[in-house]
This record gives sequence, C-alpha cells and structure tokens, in this order.
Amino acid sequence: MDTIGVLDHIRLALIPQRHWKAHEFAFFLHDSVLHALVEYEQSGAHNWVTDAFEQISKDHQIGDDFDILKFMKEQDLIEPYKHHLISHLVLRLVGDMLNFLYESFSAFEKRKFTVGWSLLRKPIKENLLFLSWILANEVEFIEKFESDNYKTLNNIKKDKQIEIFDTAIKKIPNSNAFSPELLWDHIYSKNHSSGFEPTWQRATHLITSHGDLLKTGDYTINLIFDNPYSNHHYDLLYGKLPYVMIYLSSIAFECFNRILKMNEQTYNHMAIISMGCYEALFMNNRRPPLISSLNKSFKPFLKCIHCGKEIRINKKNAPAMYIRDQLACDKCGLQSAFPFYWLMGRSKVTVSADIEKNGRFAKNEV
Repeated sequence: MDTIGVLDHIRLALIPQRHWKAHEFAFFLHDSVLHALVEYEQSGAHNWVTDAFEQISKDHQIGDDFDILKFMKEQDLIEPYKHHLISHLVLRLVGDMLNFLYESFSAFEKRKFTVGWSLLRKPIKENLLFLSWILANEVEFIEKFESDNYKTLNNIKKDKQIEIFDTAIKKIPNSNAFSPELLWDHIYSKNHSSGFEPTWQRATHLITSHGDLLKTGDYTINLIFDNPYSNHHYDLLYGKLPYVMIYLSSIAFECFNRILKMNEQTYNHMAIISMGCYEALFMNNRRPPLISSLNKSFKPFLKCIHCGKEIRINKKNAPAMYIRDQLACDKCGLQSAFPFYWLMGRSKVTVSADIEKNGRFAKNEV
C-alpha cells in the first residue's frame, strides 16, 4: 500500500510516490497536536488564574487597571504566576507553529518549494526551540521572557540550543529515540548539506554568502531558477522531516501535559502510535522493538476472524493499526477492525520515560 490513509490521493499527486507516507505521517502528527490543542483551549485551563482574579475584582470592586502579573509577583504567588504565563505561551506557540506547518506542507503538495521551505523555517527553528526550552527549564525561560526578551530570547548560541534539546529530550516518554546533537544538525547546521538550514536560508534570501553551502553562484539567484519538476527538494525534506516531527509532537504533548495532566491512557496512546508509526515506516530494524512488544501483549487477540490463522503485527500492517484501528491478515489479506486503544489499555502497554539503553520503546506491564 502506497499510502497510510491519512490524505486523499489527489493531494499526493505531485509528490513522488516514495515520499507519500512521509508526507502523510507529517500531517498525521500535525493533526494529532492540533486535536490536543483544541481540547486544551476548550478546557479553559489557561484562563484559570484570570477567571479567579476577575471574580475577586467583582467581589471587592477592584479597578480595571489592576495588574494581575505584578500582583502575583509582589505577593509571591509563584505557581499561579507560572501557570498563567506557561499555559498562554504554550497554547499560542503551538497554535502559531501549526499554522505555519500546515501552510508549508500544503505548499509542498503544490511544488511551491520556496514558499514551503520559507514557511517551514520559523516553526521548527524558533517555535520548537522555545517550546523545548519551556519544557526543559520553565523558570529560566520565564526570567528571560519577563524583561528585554528581544535580547534574552534572541540569537541563542549553539551550545545553549543543544543544552535545551538535551534537557527537554530527557522529559519526554520516548527519550531514547532522540539525539540533541542530531536534532541540532538537522535544524541549525549551515555545514550539513542534508540539513534544513542551508535550504531555509536560500529560500528566505535571494542572495546568501555565509558558509560554503550558502554562497550564491554566479549568474543565478537562490532557488528561483530551480527546476520545478526536480524532486531533490522532496528527497531533502523527507529525509529529515519525520524525525523532527516526531520530536516536535512529543514536545508539544508534554508541554500540554504540564498545563493540565492528560489522561494517562490517552497520553500513552498518542506516544505509542506516533513512535510506532515512525518505527514501522522509517526505521530499518529487522525486529522492531515496539511491534515485538505489541505482538507479545496482544497475542490472545491476534487471530483472523475470516481464516482463523494467527496474525502477526509487522511493519507492513502496523501503520493502519495505529492510525485507523484496522489490522490486515497476512494469510488471507482480510483487513478487520482492531480496537487498538482499548487493547492497549487492557494489556497495560506504556511508553517508558526511562527506557533501557537497548533501544526498546515500550515495556509490557501485564
């Protein structure tokens, strides 16, 4: 199957077929984060502090010029102060990030490469770094956000960026899947031909000069003379995008979880299906660790209702199981409904935040 069933074929028509699943996977993660964003906004958790002070203002006839943030700092109300700032920052940073990602991915569907790359730059280089920083050290981020942030949150150096990634990675469930140095190379390095930064610079600026990969050639202007029928932009994009997007979605979910604790089963479900899809689609493991764990956990339920043969979850049928709750039998080909979320809860499969160094993504807690 050439797709994973996330997008209509017509939207994939101009993208090389070898990259369809990667494009769909990126949109799947985008939509998963968007769904969580909508739920958190509807919960009103970011307005708890404001609502409480509005009620107090009415009860005590306090004027409209009352400064909530100043009052909380003066009264040493640290936790409400942090919650108010972090909840608003996370929701707005994630919302802005998703807007840019959606338009960027849509532009790549139309082969508008310069537009796609330009729109992809800010959410990954800036929004994602700030969200990672909030997760890594919210106290430090708030201190820099409070005053002169045009200086304190600008021109962040390489060592600090890697430190932020490293600390944030340790706070997400699938931490063993990521390397802070590798993320930095993918996103910021001007010296890696397969990284995003050289292309981002050329897409954003007509003429560039810093670094061997960024010198605009004679008789040309960056990207505007590129062959619109060449597929090299897709090869570069999808070689790194799934890895970056799985990190991005993990950071977003954990930031949401800090605002208002997510249902544990729902959180495990999102972590497992996102990493499970990545494992099945893009990793070269002969024995994928998460799939092996699920085969063991779900063994009593893995029997085809049509031919009666045992079903094995594998890299081919796993994406449909994760995304659409459908599982195909390798023997007769029947694709049946498979209640993955329900079975995951019954078997108590979780993503561990302190996974052993052998590369396993999950542990079976039956």
